[in-house]
Amino acid sequence: MEMHQCDQVIKERHITSRNINKCKEINTFILASKEQVTAVCKDTNKHRKLYKSTKRFDLVICKLKSGVKCPPCVYNGKNSSKTIIVACKRGWPVHFQSMELEKQTKAE
Repeated sequence: MEMHQCDQVIKERHITSRNINKCKEINTFILASKEQVTAVCKDTNKHRKLYKSTKRFDLVICKLKSGVKCPPCVYNGKNSSKTIIVACKRGWPVHFQSMELEKQTKAE
């Protein structure tokens, strides 16, 4: 998936906000194999039922640009590379919780 494909992929996969006919504000696509994402559930960097990856993953982050009801939802896509945090159940990722945000410093 490429960052310019947000609209197309979200529409094809019927991704909406909480299974209702509303545009989702943000959706993150992890550009990795099922095995690579599942491996995060075996990482020892765990807090409660959340697991933080020890390596960075390539991501496409799609943020809603315009639209409320599906269709038309219009997204801006951005490439990124960050560690991810997933919820796991019985060794399988069941929810993408978040990505590790890099610390931002002000230029002085």
